[in-house]
Amino acid sequence: MSFKPDNSAVAIANMALGMVSISKTLSTLDDAGINAQAVRRWYKPIVARLLEMHHWGLATKSEPLISVTNIQGNRWQYAYATPTDMAFPVGFTLGSGVSSVSYYRGLAGLLAMAYGKPIFQYHNGLIHTNILGDLEYVSYDITEEDFNATFTNIVVLMLASRLALELPKDADLADNLAKQAQSEINIAITQNLNAGNRKYGMEVSERELIRGSGYGYNWDFFPLSPGA
Repeated sequence: MSFKPDNSAVAIANMALGMVSISKTLSTLDDAGINAQAVRRWYKPIVARLLEMHHWGLATKSEPLISVTNIQGNRWQYAYATPTDMAFPVGFTLGSGVSSVSYYRGLAGLLAMAYGKPIFQYHNGLIHTNILGDLEYVSYDITEEDFNATFTNIVVLMLASRLALELPKDADLADNLAKQAQSEINIAITQNLNAGNRKYGMEVSERELIRGSGYGYNWDFFPLSPGA
């Protein structure tokens, strides 16, 4: 027996419909009925919003970046355009290919900092950095086959919350489902950020940073991107 979940759009829609006490299920999202219309209205925006929020351990793409005019040359050496299908920047693979740095905040400050500054910054649609490398990111152009169980559960809860307002028009149920979704989001992100948590003796001192000892093959301060 395989417990790999059925992550098809129809399966996700039917789970959400079941949570709002709508007995009719869908065999296709192209159905002309009111249930399918409501699902189509909310499904893509919900998934897009979640993809923009975090990595979730989903499949990532790696692409070389295209240089653009750098208006922050006093702060960053390079400025790059982001891929048109980028939903969330996951990590930055160094030019040597031996390591990657993460965009996430962790305990005791921002992970992947050097000399008090993040390795890269995503701002106003551009990637700014002082290093050369390729961007790893979550793409909008993924399918339900790339969803894991955690992400699917959050999609179901958020979709059910929207459907509760449209179908039974139950504001209390919608609010309760939205709170459940937010709780699952918080738990998932926390678990992601705590994966491979630093332990005593693994922290790099300011003296070591200044001496430049932090840039070697065996230095483990740069964490791999969550979910990689």
